[in-house]
Amino acid sequence: MIPALLALLAAPAPAAGCDSGCEPGASHALSDEDFGLWLRSYAQDPPEAPDLALETLLFYGQHTREQLDRLGYGPLDAAHRATLDRELARDAVVVEMRLVDEGGAVRALLPPREIPLVEKQHLALEGSDSLGPIIAGGKVKRVGLAHLWTRW
Repeated sequence: MIPALLALLAAPAPAAGCDSGCEPGASHALSDEDFGLWLRSYAQDPPEAPDLALETLLFYGQHTREQLDRLGYGPLDAAHRATLDRELARDAVVVEMRLVDEGGAVRALLPPREIPLVEKQHLALEGSDSLGPIIAGGKVKRVGLAHLWTRW
């Protein structure tokens, strides 16, 4: 691992909020220097390995895309570029919800639905007539190669 990358990993998280947008106006990006460190680290591993460098680049999603447009792909070969581009292009997720009572009966349902990542959603569950309208509000954020974060 790149020595400067070790220092980056040990650095405290920004105090102003998280990148998920859970605080109004919260938005963090990698510095150009840190972005270059993560690219160099990612270039040293197999393209589709779920390593910390790839996970970090995916976590910053839109910021990573903007930095790639502005700064380029640096040390990445064609396979690394293709993998990173493919993964950054994934911008939606399928969600499904069921509200189940203590007896195991489904009282309300949200059938599988594709929603965009990061955008706050307000989704009406179906079949909740006896309970009144049920609206689930929240968002899903991609935080790694095979990891999603959700808040509902």
